[in-house]
Parts: sequence; structure tokens; C-alpha cells
Amino acid sequence: MYKYVSSADFVSLLEYDHIETYSFQRGDEYMRHQQYSIEEYNRLDRVIQKAIKADGEIKQEYVSRFEQLKKQVGKTQFLINEYDKLNFSAQLTHTFNEDDAIVQKIDTILRTPAKDVPAWMCAPIFRDGIVYYDKSHSIIACLNICFSCEYMMLNEYTYINADASVYAMLKNLFISLGHEIDSDNNSTFVRSL
Repeated sequence: MYKYVSSADFVSLLEYDHIETYSFQRGDEYMRHQQYSIEEYNRLDRVIQKAIKADGEIKQEYVSRFEQLKKQVGKTQFLINEYDKLNFSAQLTHTFNEDDAIVQKIDTILRTPAKDVPAWMCAPIFRDGIVYYDKSHSIIACLNICFSCEYMMLNEYTYINADASVYAMLKNLFISLGHEIDSDNNSTFVRSL
């Protein structure tokens, strides 16, 4: 069910027209929204558990909202969700055509052989991403990147193995383009489920 692909194989198999880079799950507004969602999730969990213990009726709207929040605060968030929609916190940073020198640099970086694949024991919190599009602006692939954990995934079942040097090179390239990476203050944010 799970699939592991090297970053070199991933980029070699792509045929795309243009890319967009994004920043997401960052900033004060995101942090406030996430904290509120966690508090609402915990509150609904208590209400539902209390009703279950008392053999009481649970309002369907509570269950529906609880399940919606569970997807948001209880699991890894990706730039593109299962409905091909951008994460609510996504901010477009750049758009580049396939023949742009920056895209060629990204491709070259991703083609670095994966000899030293990082294996941190933390769960990734993806805050950066690259979306690949075809000529009709349909999404071909979305590369989710966690620079803190040095981790990349396409979706919840497809992992991208990249050399440790890939993360440093991508991070430096993004920063040189004005893409804020280290300025977020939510790296210490802990989910309190």
C-alpha cells in the first residue's frame, strides 16, 4: 500500500508545463485557527463521550463536525487534500514555467542520488510544497516538503526518498527567492489531542 520513490525517479517521470510553489501551515492566523480547531475538537469529543456513557442521543451535526475536525487536527496535513483543493492556509509564493531556470535548478536538485536519506523520528509538518501542472492547469503531482524533519511525500501513501543535501539545497533556493521558511514560529507547536 505504501510506496517509496526516490526524488530522482519522481522528477524523471514527470511531464509538466509549469509549477507553483506554496507556503502553508504557517503564521499567527494559522496558529489561531489551529488552536481553535483543537479546542473545538476536544470539546466535541467530551460531549460525544459523555453521551455514549449515558446511552444518550448524539446529534448528527456534532458527529459530522467532529469527523471533519479529526481530519484537520488528528492527522498529517498536505498542501492538496483528497478533493484536489488547496489547504486553507496555502499561500502561493511563485509560478514558473517548465523551461524557467529556477525549475531547472529544482529538477537538478531533486535528481541528486539518494545516498544519505534522513530518518528523523519526528512526524512531519509540511509547510512548503511544489505543485506540478499540465498545460490545462490540471494537477499532475504535489510535492509536500517538511524542511524541519527533512521529509517529502506526494500523499499519505507515497513517500519521496531524497538525499539529505536535497533539503538544504531546496531550502536555500526557496529562501533566495524570498520564500520565508525559518520565520515561522510554529515549529514548537504541539497538538494537544
